[in-house]
This record gives sequence, structure tokens and C-alpha cells, in this order.
Amino acid sequence: MSDLDFSDNGIETGDVAFIVTVTGDGETWRYTNCDTELMDAQSNAYLAVPMKIGTLSSDGDMGGGEVDVTLPRTVSVASRFLPQTDRTIYNLQIRRALHVGGVITDTRIAFTGVIKMAAASGDEGESLVLKCSTDRYKLERNASRRRYQHSCPHVLYGSQCRALRELSALPARIEPILSAGRFHVVITFEPDDPDNPTVRGMDLFSDWETLKGLTFSFKGAEYQATRIERRLLLNFGVQVRADTASSLIAALISSSSNERFCTVHPNCDHTLNACQKMHRNAANFGGMPFIPFKNPVGTSFVG
Repeated sequence: MSDLDFSDNGIETGDVAFIVTVTGDGETWRYTNCDTELMDAQSNAYLAVPMKIGTLSSDGDMGGGEVDVTLPRTVSVASRFLPQTDRTIYNLQIRRALHVGGVITDTRIAFTGVIKMAAASGDEGESLVLKCSTDRYKLERNASRRRYQHSCPHVLYGSQCRALRELSALPARIEPILSAGRFHVVITFEPDDPDNPTVRGMDLFSDWETLKGLTFSFKGAEYQATRIERRLLLNFGVQVRADTASSLIAALISSSSNERFCTVHPNCDHTLNACQKMHRNAANFGGMPFIPFKNPVGTSFVG
């Protein structure tokens, strides 16, 4: 069998490429950053796509247990995450593969874990970013009490997340804007209280991680934001994917001003703050609804 030598990036024969395998819900997707499609010994094909992989350390530490994998938005697995996340936990494995003549002859594992978050990237949302975490990283988090639990590993609205999309929804007005030859919309949130112009979770809206994956529903269709710019306190300029912009324009033109209401569904940055304020799901943070907020034993002494 051919040997991989990573000590000085040298190899005996052939070339080295990354291969990525995503599995979940009984399906498997395979991709490679090689110039041509690769085939393994089991005749599984790895589709050649422009792919970017975050830093992988040679000792297997994975830089704290996380890595980002960026794929084109056109890959088939993207439909499982955007514009709305599928209710499934997906596993991801990265290998470095030696290949000769389009055939994989040897591989070494570089990363294995789960996809904990997915988001669109780029001005037009042309890329899919998969944020992945190792199982070991989840096990090594400090303790299991909620006050020490810094991040939730579960997919938003998944079976282990238990958040309800209806409770996360935020009502808003939507208006079309055409400036500098580019179409976008302005979304204005409806305040919770007319006398107090704030919206649930508004302090989190300055965090790009929370906003960049949001979707909104208008006239029975779902749209995903690819670019967001804050204008006023409750007012945001939003661009959508180019392939959905025409249908949104048509829906807005055909509707009157009194009909231009939409429902915004924020993303989740997997922190307790967002879970509580955005999704009203703090009791289930981390998928553990029985972790108490307070010490059930108590600290008082009776004597």
C-alpha cells in the first residue's frame, strides 16, 4: 500500500487531497478539493468542488475541537441546511487521501465530528459554511451544570434542541428598496410594547453570528438573508439570494402596503443568551431540560 508522509509534505507517489464525507438521515454526501473526481476502493465517488477547510493540527487536537468546512452553495447537501435546517444531526469526517489516476490508494483521518451549525457566506450567499465540533470536544466541556455550559451542540429546531419555531418568530414589516442598481428590502420589527420600542433579543442583533443565518417568510415563501445592514434601532436592510430576489420582488409589487408583513426567524449562535432571549428555550439549553437553574441541595445549615 502507498504510504503517506506528512512530515515534510512529501509523498512517495501520487498526490494528496482532502476528502469530506457527510452522513445523516440514511444518506451520504462525498466531496473532495482535488481537481478531478476521486473514487475509493468501494467505488464511492467524491465530487470535485472548490472547498476550504479550516486549520487542522497535526497532533489531532483540532484547534479546540472545532473546524469550519466551506463548500459551494450548489452542492446537494446544502438543501439540508438552507434556507431552513433539517431536523437531523449530521456527522462529518475529513480525511487526507493519497490518489493516483483518480483512484484513492490510501487515507488518513484528519477530523471526525458533528455539524453543529450551518450558514450562508459571501455577498450573494454563494457559499455554505459548516461549523463542526468533535465528540471529544463536547465531552471535555467543563461540567454539565447549565451555568458552566458555554455552548449547545444541537441543531436549531432539531429533536434534541426542542425549540419551537413559532416561539422564535418575530413579526415585522417589509418594504422594497432599490439603490445603486441593487435590490434589497427593509425589515422593520414590530416593538413588543408601543411605549417601549424594543424587540425581544434586540441586544443580540449586533452579533453577526445571530443575524447572518436568519430567514423570513412572506406570502407563503421562505427567504434567506445573505447580507444585513443595520439602519435604525428596529430597522435593517436585507439582501436575499439572487435566485430568489425576483420572486420576492414580484410578491412585494403585487401586495399593498397593508399586506407587507413578514415573519422573521432568527438563527442561533448556540449560546444560552440566544437560547433564552431569541428562542425562549433556556429550559432545554443543550438538550438537557432537567438541569436545574438553582442548586437543588441548598446551602443553609439547620442545627
